[in-house]
Amino acid sequence: NQLASQLIRHYHHPNRSPLNEERIDNLISDLISSPSAYDPSDLSNSKLYLSLYTVGPKPLWLNNFNVAGQQYSSGSVLNYSELNGPNLYLT
Repeated sequence: NQLASQLIRHYHHPNRSPLNEERIDNLISDLISSPSAYDPSDLSNSKLYLSLYTVGPKPLWLNNFNVAGQQYSSGSVLNYSELNGPNLYLT
């Protein structure tokens, strides 16, 4: 819950909500190492799930204007990354 609230707050107000990257990296590490499970069919509703943060070196597309994420459907994954807003993107 802490992780999601920090990322969403920063996404909506990037200038007012600076990220504590060390804290976020630690929360992501905890999540990765947790014994959790999920049902992939829960993601199969053809919504675009945004990538709001990456651990490690920041990709070139990561800024306040570009959108990146994944869309899941019928056992397949569509990756989406904007390079210059919606005018130039990769799938």
